[in-house]
Amino acid sequence: TIGATDALSIATRKSGTPCGVISIPARYIHGPSSLMSKDDYSETFKLLLNLLNSEFS
Repeated sequence: TIGATDALSIATRKSGTPCGVISIPARYIHGPSSLMSKDDYSETFKLLLNLLNSEFS
């Protein structure tokens, strides 16, 4: 199946606003509890830290 986020709505508007999504693979996200890999969480956290600490031109 294909999921969608709010970024899809933003990206398809005519305003030209750039957007992106970083997500962690998880199971049962719409249920009362979900499941994800600790390694995926850890690596995504590192990715976000690197992104936030990088210079944008």
